[in-house]
Amino acid sequence: MKKAVVLAVLSAVVVLTGCKSKELVTCREDNQKLQAQTASLQQELAEAKATIEKQKSENADIQNKAMESIMTMLKKEEEQRKKLQASVAEKDAQLKAAQQQIDTLKGQLDAANKAIEQMKAAPAPAPAAAPAAPAAQ
Repeated sequence: MKKAVVLAVLSAVVVLTGCKSKELVTCREDNQKLQAQTASLQQELAEAKATIEKQKSENADIQNKAMESIMTMLKKEEEQRKKLQASVAEKDAQLKAAQQQIDTLKGQLDAANKAIEQMKAAPAPAPAAAPAAPAAQ
C-alpha cells in the first residue's frame, strides 16, 4: 500500500514536472500491470471466499439432513423394538396360560388314572341275587 502511494506521488510529481524519461514510462506501465494483477487477485480471493461460504452452508445442510435421517431411523427402530417387546410379552403370557392349562389337565389326568387304578384294585361287588321265583300255587 505504501509503495502504491509513493509510486502515485512520484508519478504525480513527474507528470507535473513534465519529465518523460523512458524509465518513467516503463515504471508507469509496470504500475498499471501490477494494479490490474492486484485487482484480478482480489476478485479471485473474493470468489474463493464466496465459494467457501457456499460450501460451508451446503455442508451444514447435508449434516442437518443426515442427522434428521438418523434420528428418524432411530425412532423407527425404537418403535419396532417396542412392538417386538409387546409381542414377546403377549406370547409369553399366552405360553404361561397354556402351561397352566397343561398342568391342570395333567392333574386331572393323574386323578383319573388313580381312580381307574383304585377301581381295578377294589374287589368286584358280588352280583345281586336273582329274585326268588314266585311260589307255585
